[in-house]
Amino acid sequence: MKKILTCLSIALFSLLLIGGFAPVNASTIAGLPSGNGIQPYVVGGNPSAVDLGYDFGFKPQPEPPPSGFYTFPDGINTVSISSDGTFFDWASTIGIAAVIVKGGPNSNVFEYNPDSFADTLLHAPINPNNNMLYDLSHIEFAYNTPVPVPAPILLLGSGLIGIIGLRRRKIMQK
Repeated sequence: MKKILTCLSIALFSLLLIGGFAPVNASTIAGLPSGNGIQPYVVGGNPSAVDLGYDFGFKPQPEPPPSGFYTFPDGINTVSISSDGTFFDWASTIGIAAVIVKGGPNSNVFEYNPDSFADTLLHAPINPNNNMLYDLSHIEFAYNTPVPVPAPILLLGSGLIGIIGLRRRKIMQK
């Protein structure tokens, strides 16, 4: 039994000595900067835009989103995505504060200051087991300004308030 423990200890020490269990530095697994020169940073797990401190987030569906146009919840603003499954480019009609790119067990976060309306060559983190980028799992666009309410909804709301006001006036006159 003592020989087995000694052999295991030597094997473990040898692995540690040659770097077999060396921790992976998060900055080295984020990968190359985007086309706009934004260096991503790695966040463990599956954070949302709100988890990272942004006011709003939008995840195009299905996941991962294929190339195409996707509409924000306001029904007006859009984001276009061009993807090959590993890298993607995007362009939006509203300013984006960050893009969260999920792949493997972690996420890359590309932050923009000031907000950006487009970028290219975004990607998920690097898989430390093979030094290749993880395939895209999903993408979330983080933004801090509320998406404006469409004008027809504002017009409808003000019209309804006007009708209610006229009715009250008629009732009060009687």
